[in-house]
Amino acid sequence: MLGLSVIAGASAAACFGIADFVVAGVSRVEGWRRTLLGAQTMSLPILAVFAWAYGGWDLGIPEEHWGLLLGFGAAHLLGSVALYRGLEVGVVSVVSPLAGTFGAVTAILAVLLGAPMTTALALALFSVVAGSMLAARSTVEAGSAKSNARVEPLDSSTVGAPWVRGAGWGLLSALALGVSFFGLDFLGGHGAPIALTVGSYRLLTALGLGALSAMPGGAVDAGSTVGEAPGLWVSLGRWTLLGILDAGGMLVYAWGCARGEVAVVAVVASLFPALTVSLAHWRMGERLSRWQWLGLGWMFAGLVAVASLQGP
Repeated sequence: MLGLSVIAGASAAACFGIADFVVAGVSRVEGWRRTLLGAQTMSLPILAVFAWAYGGWDLGIPEEHWGLLLGFGAAHLLGSVALYRGLEVGVVSVVSPLAGTFGAVTAILAVLLGAPMTTALALALFSVVAGSMLAARSTVEAGSAKSNARVEPLDSSTVGAPWVRGAGWGLLSALALGVSFFGLDFLGGHGAPIALTVGSYRLLTALGLGALSAMPGGAVDAGSTVGEAPGLWVSLGRWTLLGILDAGGMLVYAWGCARGEVAVVAVVASLFPALTVSLAHWRMGERLSRWQWLGLGWMFAGLVAVASLQGP
C-alpha cells in the first residue's frame, strides 16, 4: 500500500513538473492564452472518460453548493492564467516553485475554517512563506535564459531588480490555486467525484478564456512576438501533451489518495517543482543565486512538512 502511494505521488509529481516546463516553452511560442485554452480543452475528454468509467457524470453535490463550484472554478481560472503568464514571461526556476506553494494556502484556509493549528504546522507554513519570499526577492545571474521565447536576455537593468521576473504571477497563482484545491477537498467531502470536479474546473476555465478572447484585443494569440504562428497539427500535438500531463497528474494523485496513504502521496507530489527547476536549469540554462537556492530549499522543506501534517 505504501509503495503504491509513493508511486502515485511520484507519478503526479512527474506529470506536474514536466507540464510546467512544457508550458514555459509552448507559451513563449504560442502565447499563454492559446496554450492555456488548448491544454484545458484537451484535458476535458480524458477527465470525462474517467468520470464516466468510475461512477458516471453526476456531480452528486447539493444544489446550494453549485455557487461554490462556480467560485472555486473562477479561482482555478485565475490561478491557471497567473501560472501560464508567469511561466511565459518569468524565470521558470522561481515561478513554478512559487506557484507550487498552493498547498500551504489550502492548509491556511482549512485552519481559518476550524482545522487545528499546531506548532509544527505553524513552523512549516512560516518556512514556506519565508523561503518563497527569499527566492522571489533574490536576483538572477546574468545570461540565465537560453530560450528563444519572449523573455529578453537578462541585462544589467534586470539583474538587481527588487523581485525576480514573474514572481508576482507565481504568488498570485499559488493563492488562487490554493483556493481551488481547497474546493476539491470541500466538494469531495459532499460527494463530488474528483474527476468531475476537476473537469468542471477545466470547462469553466475554457469557457472563461473563450469569453476573454471574444473581447476586443483578446485573441488567444494576442501579444505573440513570433512572426509566423505554428501549424495547427503542431499546436494540437503540444496541447494534447499538456492535456495528458495535466489530467494524468490529477487523476493519479486522486487514485493515490484513495489508497488511504494521503500524507505520503501529498508529500511526494508536493516536490514536483524540483523537477521543473532541474529541467529549466538543464534545458533553458537558468542559473540561480545561492540565496535563491537557499530560499527554494527552505520552501520545499516547508511544503513537505505541510503536506505530511495534512494527512490523517
